[in-house]
Parts: sequence; structure tokens; C-alpha cells
Amino acid sequence: MPCEDSSSQVRLEIDGEDRLAGFAYSKMTCSKPIGPETGILPLVLGRPVDALVSLSLESILDARPEADEDEQFLLFLEWDALVSMTRRYLGQDEDMDDVRYRVRSVEYDSDRVVVTGVIRPPRAMPPVLACSHAPPAD
Repeated sequence: MPCEDSSSQVRLEIDGEDRLAGFAYSKMTCSKPIGPETGILPLVLGRPVDALVSLSLESILDARPEADEDEQFLLFLEWDALVSMTRRYLGQDEDMDDVRYRVRSVEYDSDRVVVTGVIRPPRAMPPVLACSHAPPAD
């Protein structure tokens, strides 16, 4: 990986009926734009927040069959951020990595809640194998 820090920022907006009213996911470093143009927001907007924690990656990828491998990876990052921060917000986070997934703030008024957080890269990245060492495709 060319940069040392690939942390990301997450923002959830939840309306007064506990439905997702907004979601933003962006890289904080490495100048890699990720956001609504990658496609997850239209698939999840308006869903009940408690239903988001059981949202499968497969359902997101099935809804975007035209997504190429790079777009699928970005959808995975957004999906992981959405589900993880929603679990944090709902207190369903007992098995989560406290260092990797951090809530920075929770702001609320009578009409909405805004949760912002940071997702750090995994502590141990899997080794990258050269193509010559990759297992043969079936």
C-alpha cells in the first residue's frame, strides 16, 4: 500500500423515525475518493436503522450487477463502514475491534441523530502474493 494511513471517516444521519437519512464514507488519506457515486447510498437510504446491521454484502452486490471488481471493493468498504458504525450506534458491538472502529461524536436533536466515526485499517494486513504465486483459477 503506497500510504501509511488509510483511515476512513464515516457519517450516519438518522431521522426521527429511526431510518437512515444520510450516509457518507470517505478516505481521510491517500486521495482516494469514495462516496455516494460508488452506489451504496441509494440502496440503503430510508431503511430502518436496526435492519442495517443484518444487511448482507451479497444483497448490495446483487443490486449492482454491473459493478466491476474495483467498484465491488468500494461497495465492500462502504458496506463495512455502514454496518459497523450502525452496530456501534445501536450498542451491538461487543465483538468489535475498539481500536479499529471508533465513534467520534453523536449529535442529536428532536428530528435527527448524526453519528461520526473513524475506521482504521486492520492491524494485520494479509500478505500480498505475486501473480506467479497465486493459486490457479478454477
